[in-house]
Amino acid sequence: MSKNFVKAMPMAILDSATLGGGVYVPINHDVLTGNLRPTLIAPCVFIRIINDSNMDIVISFDGVNMHDYVGVGTALTLSFQNNSSPTNWVACLPNNSMIWAIGAAGVGNILVGGYYQEN
Repeated sequence: MSKNFVKAMPMAILDSATLGGGVYVPINHDVLTGNLRPTLIAPCVFIRIINDSNMDIVISFDGVNMHDYVGVGTALTLSFQNNSSPTNWVACLPNNSMIWAIGAAGVGNILVGGYYQEN
C-alpha cells in the first residue's frame, strides 16, 4: 500500500574523541547499553550524517571500505529514493545497517538522523 508520510528515527550521536587509532568506529550503535546494535530501526529513505566536530571524517557502510567524506562543520545528505530510477522501486538503506566513521580524535559530535516509512 502506498504511503505519503515518513517517520523520524532516533538520532545517533558519536563523540568524535572516540575516533583515532586508524580503526572504524560505529556511529549508530546503542549508546545506552554499549552494544553494537544498530539504531536504524527500519529501512531509511533518507539519512543525514552531520560532522559537528573539529576534524574531518570518512564514512563507511561496511566498516572496511571508505565510502564518503564529511568535512568539518558539514553534512552528508543521502536521499536513497532519488536513486531508485529508472525502475521506480523503493530504494532504502536497509534496517540494522551500521554506519562507521574513521578519522583523528576531535572535539564535538558526529550525528546521524534519518527518516523511514513504516511497514
